[in-house]
Amino acid sequence: MFLGANAGVWLSLAALGFCACGSSTKSERPAAEPGVNRSTPGGYKPGSRKLGDDDDGARDGLALDSEQGVLDSEDVEGVLERNFRSFTRCYSRAGDAQRYVEGQVMLRIFVSGSGEVSDVHVIENSLGNFAIERCLVVEARNIKFPAPRGGKPTEFEYPLQFRSTREAAVVDWPEATIPIEVIDAMAAMQPCPSVAPSPVEAIVYIEPSGAVGSAGFLSHGTIEPEAAICALEQIRAWRLRGEAGHMLRARFNLRIPAEGAAKMAPAASPPVVRGRNPKPRRR
Repeated sequence: MFLGANAGVWLSLAALGFCACGSSTKSERPAAEPGVNRSTPGGYKPGSRKLGDDDDGARDGLALDSEQGVLDSEDVEGVLERNFRSFTRCYSRAGDAQRYVEGQVMLRIFVSGSGEVSDVHVIENSLGNFAIERCLVVEARNIKFPAPRGGKPTEFEYPLQFRSTREAAVVDWPEATIPIEVIDAMAAMQPCPSVAPSPVEAIVYIEPSGAVGSAGFLSHGTIEPEAAICALEQIRAWRLRGEAGHMLRARFNLRIPAEGAAKMAPAASPPVVRGRNPKPRRR
């Protein structure tokens, strides 16, 4: 399924290892064409193993775990397929940024013993658009699943891969460094409430003109919408030094001190060297 002329989103399902006995190894699969991957063979138990994994011990109709309930893969896939258009519509929230915003968002969906979605976390994110990210969380929270067998809560992870129209080229800034202009802009930010209880990473697209065209956030904790909007509005007002011919995509850590003043620190341990910028990595 495609969004707009060339933009699209394809989805696949995965229940990754969560408890001590689970496997966290990811299966290597060939890259899929834009569209929807609806192939989910076999049964699975969220929190125990990856959906569709070919482990020797994997089998349909897994026994009930003593700590988590069990959802059949067919039930989960059917519910998510019925709600697929709700997720694809979220991409339109990017507006003009659909020319270049693309990447994967991994949702961790928590399901109560009655089948209601109790919480949704964005645990991986390379997209960089808060409007889309927030929309995905809201839509996922509105989904109703069958009650897990055993009447106990469970969870699983759901990746959504978005592709832009690619009308604008994107160059990724090396993760070990960040533009000096971003450091200075962050130092001048006004205080905002804490965006999340855990460290927050920002993903920012810098247009050739130096304007910020899109920005998103990632945290292992729940992101507070009002606090995120406070930070986002200031980030969108930045005027940085862009590069002709392409967008720059930078990732950096956003740290919120106890008093609520937003400050930033480099995402990686190597220090940022002032002077000539390192060569960005072309995507």
